[in-house]
Amino acid sequence: MVNNPKEWMYSKILLYRSNVLFMNFFSVFVCTIGTLFLVFADVYVLASAFFQSKKEKETKFKHLHYQKRSWFFLANIH
Repeated sequence: MVNNPKEWMYSKILLYRSNVLFMNFFSVFVCTIGTLFLVFADVYVLASAFFQSKKEKETKFKHLHYQKRSWFFLANIH
């Protein structure tokens, strides 16, 4: 049996409060890291798609430029 029930109850309440605070901080930390990871992943995917489409446009433009300069293209104008 516990010598002082009030002290025992108070220690249990403090332990519960510290565990709840730790879990709150831990969940906030995990959610923040997860959110940052998702944001960086979205930015990476969007940026890579943007630069890839820009690169494809440049190569397409170069191809059309060389095609217009070629004799084959000029000979096939109707």
